[in-house]
Amino acid sequence: MSPTSYPSMKRTPFEWLPEVPSHWDIKRMKFATTLANDKVSAEDTSLPYLGLEHIESWTGQRLPGEIGSSEGLASLFSQGDVLFGKLRPYLAKVHLAEEAGIVSSEALVIRCDHYILPAFLKYYMLSPSFINIVDSSTYGSKMPRASWDFIGNLPMLLPEEDEQAAIVAYLDFKTAQIDALIAKQRTLLGKLTESRIAIINNAITRGVNKEVICKKCATRWPSEIPSHWTLIPLKYGCEFLNSRRIPLSAEIRAQMSDRVFPYYGASGIIDYVENYIFDEQTILIAEDGANLLSRSTPLAFTAGGRYWVNNHAHILKPYLGPFEYWAYLLCAVDYTLWITGSAQPKLSKENLGRILLPVPPESEQRAILAFIQASVKPLDDACEVISNAIIRLIEYRSAVITNAVTGRIDIRNVPIPLTGDLPAPELEA
Repeated sequence: MSPTSYPSMKRTPFEWLPEVPSHWDIKRMKFATTLANDKVSAEDTSLPYLGLEHIESWTGQRLPGEIGSSEGLASLFSQGDVLFGKLRPYLAKVHLAEEAGIVSSEALVIRCDHYILPAFLKYYMLSPSFINIVDSSTYGSKMPRASWDFIGNLPMLLPEEDEQAAIVAYLDFKTAQIDALIAKQRTLLGKLTESRIAIINNAITRGVNKEVICKKCATRWPSEIPSHWTLIPLKYGCEFLNSRRIPLSAEIRAQMSDRVFPYYGASGIIDYVENYIFDEQTILIAEDGANLLSRSTPLAFTAGGRYWVNNHAHILKPYLGPFEYWAYLLCAVDYTLWITGSAQPKLSKENLGRILLPVPPESEQRAILAFIQASVKPLDDACEVISNAIIRLIEYRSAVITNAVTGRIDIRNVPIPLTGDLPAPELEA
């Protein structure tokens, strides 16, 4: 049985929440919950630490991997508390605590009163309607934050406790279905990406002639290259443009007041700005930041058109062959051995410039480029289809949550399977 509409609705004074089921109560958040504001020095407690980086956006799930430690003051939380990331609330960092611990001071610790279920509050605060209204209240341009003064005055919808429990059970079931589908799509995407990387790496280190004679290299990467290729330091194949981060003049800014340009950092596009400009196709390589130690994000990526780059990325322009070939090459390099530091990892300009790159003759670069482009296009097309499917599933997940916790659908009579495999969800939301 699919959800239906509630038989009777009532209007609310809130523009973003126009109507709710007639029998639901409405209280301000601060009268339905309590802000727990107990602080402790992170060094003085053995409780596990949870940072916003350990909470997955829009799902509330704790990300796998080792939980680190923190310094300074942190907020204490108990099992059943709901943690809400007030820094950049558009990231929707909401987590229902399964055990006691400490959390970054950038998270609000919200404790439910007796008539509201913590899991219901978690889903309510994960709904895009709630996140969007909170995000509209933030202050600070570079590090936007939400305040409890605003959040505490937002409406909290309160069905009866048994109905809250039914909504939670329904959402646990539906989100588990959707998450299982997303996981399968991401696994497939990962396999396609691995195949793509293997094709590129083999082509840029061995070429396209399977009969070519290779020679050993005194480097870990590449371990061998065709005998007629050369190894050259990166600084002899690329021009560093790091010093060309020049602010626009007031006159140029005025002329371009209707334009917004991408702003790049060490891990990709992170914001938009109008005040700075860089107008050249280049390859950007991360200079510092925690992502240098993680292979889950690329260290190199291409940028073109008009943009600005902050001081956490190197800006390179190759000049020994086709730009596209060098883009593939620099995106595939193993930079691991050239990164220094662990607490604050860094790939310095000097180290980057010393990395040895395999360089075939330019005519062969063009042949390799054509081979790579033809080989990876079917994979890229498939990856795009899968990526779009993942986006739609994530959007559907959010819609299901919003519809259930705001009373747009009535799930009271929807049967929830207790055992067995999860069937594929019906996209009714």
